[in-house]
Amino acid sequence: GGFRGLAFPKICADPRRIPSTQGRKSGLHASAACGTHPVLRRPPTPAGKVWLEDADAVATVDLANSCYQLMLRLVCYAHGIPRPNPDNGVALNLGIALMRACTLLGERAARLPAGPSNPGRNAGMSFTALRDSAPFAPGAGARRFFIERLEEFAAAGEMLAKDGEARAIAAAKLLSDLAKRAASLFESVGEPAPVAPPPVPKGAIGNEETTKANGIETVVGEKITIDFEAMHPFAAMRDGRANGVPRQCRRTVDSSQHDGCRKAGGDCGNLSFWCDPLPPQ
Repeated sequence: GGFRGLAFPKICADPRRIPSTQGRKSGLHASAACGTHPVLRRPPTPAGKVWLEDADAVATVDLANSCYQLMLRLVCYAHGIPRPNPDNGVALNLGIALMRACTLLGERAARLPAGPSNPGRNAGMSFTALRDSAPFAPGAGARRFFIERLEEFAAAGEMLAKDGEARAIAAAKLLSDLAKRAASLFESVGEPAPVAPPPVPKGAIGNEETTKANGIETVVGEKITIDFEAMHPFAAMRDGRANGVPRQCRRTVDSSQHDGCRKAGGDCGNLSFWCDPLPPQ
């Protein structure tokens, strides 16, 4: 809703808004005929869609999308940590460097053919990944995840670089350096000193005085006092009481229909919800 007034959504909704530059400048043309929102496999409804069949293109797009997802997770992780924590700077620097790898892999994917089912169309990043981009809780577990993930990217980049293409070689070198840098930096920062939580002022919400006597818990607030007595519902029904009210079985005509009745018309001794409160005396 907040993007309706911007230019890009308007252009997407009406391609005629795109200014025609063909003819104004000689030699100006698209660098590659990339497919729109390509997917890594044939979709159930393929009409009007582009999917990738070239193995090199699939591997490149998969790695590019995975790098993009991890970049988001690193940036989210960094912004969720207060600045004194050294993980903040390490994660942010790794995320920014990973953007460069995404650029190289995206440019490579845009120059690879999609496959025989889409002649004349090239691959391209779809910016989709199965994993969530929500930040991890700070600590050793998050660091281990980032290190292992970058090591996986470095191995995948090394496989792509075997064909000798310049962008693949550059991306593989960058990912390898990032994996080594992540292991070194995350190990060097160590565990941050624990920060003590701020003291709760007296009388603040959640700091009310609580007392307990004879099984009754009393909480005295600013405007209300709560008395709470806990009783297990099964224990209450076993005693013929629930919420402090005596109960009797509904099926008083034929007690055989209800196992556990002590007597017809009397209290129910079974753990059942077929009991109704006895009428007031």
